[in-house]
Amino acid sequence: MVSKRLKDLEQISRDISGVTAIKPPKDSNKSTPTDGHPTPMPVPGPPPPVEQAPPSQSLPFRATQSHALSRAAKPASGFTNRHKPRRVDCFHCDGGLEVNYAAKMGTCPDCKEAINLNDYEINKSVYEDVFTRGNVTINNLGTIECESLVCHNLKAYGAVQALVHATGDVMIRTRAKLPGGLRCQKLLVGRDAVVEVEGEVYAEEMEVDGVITADAFNCVGTTRIEEHGAINGPLKTRSVVMEDGGALNGALQIVSSKPTVAS
Repeated sequence: MVSKRLKDLEQISRDISGVTAIKPPKDSNKSTPTDGHPTPMPVPGPPPPVEQAPPSQSLPFRATQSHALSRAAKPASGFTNRHKPRRVDCFHCDGGLEVNYAAKMGTCPDCKEAINLNDYEINKSVYEDVFTRGNVTINNLGTIECESLVCHNLKAYGAVQALVHATGDVMIRTRAKLPGGLRCQKLLVGRDAVVEVEGEVYAEEMEVDGVITADAFNCVGTTRIEEHGAINGPLKTRSVVMEDGGALNGALQIVSSKPTVAS
């Protein structure tokens, strides 16, 4: 009598809690043959091969957006702020327009020709001319050998052999040979740089901490020769600052007025 009462209480408790025992489902894939030995499970085959995309070709001449380049490389001292709008000149006529720093292409309002505004990183050997109103960076493993390199700002950590015409600043920290001359707003020659210019140099300002040789130097602003710097050639400038150890091997002409650099 007592045992039957306990069984009734247990059943009532299970009904109230709603807990029921759930038996695991039988595996339909398993079958037991009549001989009593279990059937072995099939072994899955190897997964189908996954097609991999072909590796991207490493281009020695890579275009990058202006804002991407400014984030990737810290601007050198004295370089212009590329975040400000600026005026760019057309390659085909005397026209020009004002562009934003992130623009990649423009159109001349006069002749309707396209104006390239792309920035370029050079990581391998390049043998073609460069014409852009954007910035060019030649990395340590990159070299460029061409007839003309026209750009806004130029940073050269790799070898350069070209006529260079920059509407902005030029920084050279390596060996460079510039047949035809060099023209820029501000010229920065690094300590380990050796620059040979077959022609004349025109700049608004110059800071030289390496060795640079040219037929003539024309600086409408201040020329600064650092401790390890040497200028080989006649220099015409508005003022000159020379630190101990610096050298000027050529005639010096100080001009009182500020002449306009021919474009």
